[in-house]
Amino acid sequence: MLGREQIREIVATLSMNKLRTILTGLAVGWGVLILVILLSSGTGISRGIMRNISAQGLNNSAVDISFGYLSEPYNGLPRWYEPAYHIDDCYEIQRQMPQIQLVAPYNNRWGIRVSYADRAGETYLFGVTEAYSQVRHLKYKVSSSRFINTRDEREIRKVIVLNDYLARSLFNTEEAALGKQVMISGSGYTVIGVHEDSYGENGKSYIPLSTMQIMRLSGSDHRANQVWGMQALCPSIDSDEAEEAFDQALTQICAGMKGFSPSDERAIRVDSQAAMLGTMKQVFFGIDLFLWLIGLSTLIIGVVGVINIMQIAVTERKREIGIRKALGAKTKDIIGMVLTESVFITLISGLMGLVVGVGIMALVDYIMVVNGWGVKEIGSFKSYLFINPNITVSTAIGAILVMMLGGLLAGYLPARKALRIPTVEAMRQ
Repeated sequence: MLGREQIREIVATLSMNKLRTILTGLAVGWGVLILVILLSSGTGISRGIMRNISAQGLNNSAVDISFGYLSEPYNGLPRWYEPAYHIDDCYEIQRQMPQIQLVAPYNNRWGIRVSYADRAGETYLFGVTEAYSQVRHLKYKVSSSRFINTRDEREIRKVIVLNDYLARSLFNTEEAALGKQVMISGSGYTVIGVHEDSYGENGKSYIPLSTMQIMRLSGSDHRANQVWGMQALCPSIDSDEAEEAFDQALTQICAGMKGFSPSDERAIRVDSQAAMLGTMKQVFFGIDLFLWLIGLSTLIIGVVGVINIMQIAVTERKREIGIRKALGAKTKDIIGMVLTESVFITLISGLMGLVVGVGIMALVDYIMVVNGWGVKEIGSFKSYLFINPNITVSTAIGAILVMMLGGLLAGYLPARKALRIPTVEAMRQ
């Protein structure tokens, strides 16, 4: 532990050559500043990408299973044939696959016209069950909103959850939409909720699956009772390998149920949120590692400067070191003296660079938020490019540890040199 006298001695020693100390500190502080800016930029980009992913509302254990068409003829079934799936098929798949904890069958259709009074718009309409809300985590724009429930399905109620873009288009505000009736294909549907959807005019709206089937809103009459796919909760799928094994097992089961080839890769499509997130985390790790290497290379330049300065300082203080050794100073005392000065310069300069770097990135974040520079609109979809580019506490602690290790390294070599100076020779200087 440093006492008051030790601190005064360090300050007095470093003050003997102020310009040299300041320039050395600037080199270290600049290295830390560059490191913080690089890591903060990488963090801002990764947070933007994760924000775009989370905007889809998928649970990390969610798997989207789409029922497709046959890519090859098989056993009398022609190519492009689309097997018919129903709700019971989804539950049968769940029964045969222990990896699936929950299934949420759905039906959908693009470009459904929704109107209110003299206003109209289009939506991507989904017919869903109550279980759908346990797989997709919707964010509601109005606190009193609710999702489709079991009673809505059982009683085939005409209720709808609108996306926020459509609600504003029809009612000016999201709050005004609740409780109102909108028209779809000549029938009125009561708005029971408004959810946030980053896809804008291409956003999704939800009604009970039973209602969508009865009202023939999904397409032709002969396919009205079918489902196009299902959302499933599968916590065991956490990698591309696990997703591929799941896909193969699912295809085998569906092939047995519907009579198509077990090797037909287009008959079933599986998209795993966890596998995608795992891949993205690997990419982020690679980016962070690359930025750390660049930042550390800059910091090393500053540490080398500290080593050179401490070498010079030890040479200039040979007589002092010799007197200390003559008076009984131990090896650890000499090493501790040099190391303490080195760590003091490195740590103080590094902390200043850390504070300045965090301040610069906070200012950049504020300017980007005020001017909307971190968000890019692609059609009606809002893509977040850069969000909250501030380093985490763990990263800041890591940077401080790097600075301390750099200071120890910068002081150790000069300290070893000081110990090799014979006492008598040192006192003659």
